[in-house]
Amino acid sequence: MKRNDWKKHHARLQEVTKAGDTRGIHAAWKKLRQSTTQKLIDEMPLTSKIRLGISRMTRGG
Repeated sequence: MKRNDWKKHHARLQEVTKAGDTRGIHAAWKKLRQSTTQKLIDEMPLTSKIRLGISRMTRGG
């Protein structure tokens, strides 16, 4: 995921919040959360990424 996706999702969340669209807010939050976790993973040092990969394999996720 590209870096500007997070900003895009955040802007979308603010738009639907102003409009009062509850389903839109839920969808926007979900996308923002997904892009946030991806952003954190992207900014992680390599050792943490490896550890994360190993823990996912051992848990079967």
